[in-house]
Amino acid sequence: MAEALQQLQKYARRPRRSTAVHGLARELLDGSFVRASSEGEASFVESGGERFSRACVVGTVVGNDAIAGVPAVEVLDGTGVLSCRAFDEKSARGLEGINKGEEVLVIGKLRETRERFLAVECVRRLADPNWETVHLL
Repeated sequence: MAEALQQLQKYARRPRRSTAVHGLARELLDGSFVRASSEGEASFVESGGERFSRACVVGTVVGNDAIAGVPAVEVLDGTGVLSCRAFDEKSARGLEGINKGEEVLVIGKLRETRERFLAVECVRRLADPNWETVHLL
């Protein structure tokens, strides 16, 4: 019993990441970007009364190239084109083999340098293009 309680307490102390919010490229690109003001706080985009620090975007790949040596894809969701970049090895492997014209679901953190982009955490190919419509619901 004591061991189970210790495990539960250990789990409760772990930092929790924010939920990825279904977003449209237009909302993510046009909203105001707010940088994290302290350690442990996430930067976010505020658009239409919602805050996006992690986003889930579904769309068609219209570009597949490396930007400054970082693997990247550009995803068109019908409202705009969002650049999605992979900064770690696991995310880069997820972008391998993704071609123009494929439907994808991308989850990542919003970042901004000279331009706004999604730092990829997860990429999945979608076999059925109807998932884009489901994503908009």
